[in-house]
Amino acid sequence: MTIGEKIKRVRMLNHMTQKSLGETCGIGEATIKKYELGIRKPKLEQIQKIANALNIPVCYLCSVQADENEKLKEMSDTMKTVIKGTKTISEYKKTQDMMKKLAVELSEVHKSAVEDWQNGEIEKTWFDHNGNLCIEYTSGNWWHYNEKGEWW
Repeated sequence: MTIGEKIKRVRMLNHMTQKSLGETCGIGEATIKKYELGIRKPKLEQIQKIANALNIPVCYLCSVQADENEKLKEMSDTMKTVIKGTKTISEYKKTQDMMKKLAVELSEVHKSAVEDWQNGEIEKTWFDHNGNLCIEYTSGNWWHYNEKGEWW
């Protein structure tokens, strides 16, 4: 489901028109329509306004599709297993390579969901205590990514 389809779905569940959603979040009705039709992608600022107006978390609108979720979960599970089982420098280097690959894939999914990407490129990666992949970007911002493909 695209971000526009999610906006439309939640808007309709809240019995809102495109006009009323636009008025609530300060975005034009025509722009809301373009988001829902996939003609335009909202910038992160607009996503936050829409999520607030719909009373939903931003990550719901930005999360990836189910088939991508499964792929990301498998990769995350593999990484957790590999890291726990790392015994040699060679194994550790392979683990680092796998983590970089996962970070690049998650970062690309994130960038494709946000029209106005301003975080730069991947600077470093790590797993937090909950097993979420963390990526720090050259902008200094960093994001957590879970196995569902959500980020915050």
